[in-house]
Amino acid sequence: MAATQGHPHLIIGAGIAGCALAFAFEQAGKPFLVLNDEVGDAASAVAAGLFNPITGSRFVKTWMAEEVFEHLHPFYQQWQALLGKTFYHPTPIIRPFGSIAEQNTAIAKTAEPDYATYIIATDLPNELQNLVEAPLGGMVFGQGGWVDVPTLMTSMHNWLWQAGRYQLGSISPSDLSEANGLVYWKEQPYQSATFCTGYRASQEPAFDHIRFSPVRGEIIEVQYDSVAEQWPNLAVSKGIYLLGTPGTNRLRVGATYNWRQPIPETSPEGLAELCSELDQVLKTTYQVLCHQAGVRPAIADRRPVVGLLPGCNRIGILNGLGSKGTSLAPWLANHLVDFYIHNKALPMTVSPDRFRKKQNPKQTI
Repeated sequence: MAATQGHPHLIIGAGIAGCALAFAFEQAGKPFLVLNDEVGDAASAVAAGLFNPITGSRFVKTWMAEEVFEHLHPFYQQWQALLGKTFYHPTPIIRPFGSIAEQNTAIAKTAEPDYATYIIATDLPNELQNLVEAPLGGMVFGQGGWVDVPTLMTSMHNWLWQAGRYQLGSISPSDLSEANGLVYWKEQPYQSATFCTGYRASQEPAFDHIRFSPVRGEIIEVQYDSVAEQWPNLAVSKGIYLLGTPGTNRLRVGATYNWRQPIPETSPEGLAELCSELDQVLKTTYQVLCHQAGVRPAIADRRPVVGLLPGCNRIGILNGLGSKGTSLAPWLANHLVDFYIHNKALPMTVSPDRFRKKQNPKQTI
């Protein structure tokens, strides 16, 4: 798509949030520049990229499921077409029941009309009978899948670089100024500037009003017994997730949640936790091939933050996607682009202002 004439929009950070925002500007035909420091310690660098409309032991729809998943699928299909790479993998999500109570809760959902579009089947697929422990059976949910985030980001960064829209570096809000409806950095004008810097935003004084709660997540890649069946085109979620490339015997398994030590380093405790959980799900023996860690940019109230910095008209933030980056990024990026270009209001539920003033008891976050 050819960009229209005019000053570019500045995007600081090129994880899943920054990349999604760049693609949303590209779809809108607006010029932009991505500034990235390539530190590689954020969650996007190791994320499995699972997107799942039904979550938790109570089998509830994820936050804003209808709106989010309406944007998600066409967004990634178009993004994949632009880059000419395969990274978007829609696939059913299998939820083995962990207890009779879970089984009863899930079956009760089949009677609710709002869940009809998500439930594919109420028993465990035959392809998993010899691979996954599920004595109580399980349920199959649709509209889920996974995004190969490392492949997506590498491809996107290369495309941006070749298009002359990618620079190495990092800035703080204090490096920017506003005048005449524009943002200035190094005396160059921009239509807007948006910080998509992940958990490191929690270390920036300009974002002190946002209640960040970063969390370390660890994942492993395993190779299971080669005499067992090869992995089908399915994802499994049972406390942990199991993602495999169909036709192979390799799995990515995750993830842990550690709020006490939000640092991008693997730990023996994290490895032990993942292996213990996997031992209860996978029927066959396995070997750990890789162990990685990243820090998710979570927010205290479990909602993302999208909006302007205090006192600013064109300097904003897109952050706090937590463990749902691949599902939330397309929806939020589209909203932010509409805000910058068409002055459309952003959802109040994601406004960073919710942390700056005492909430009205009658309001909901």
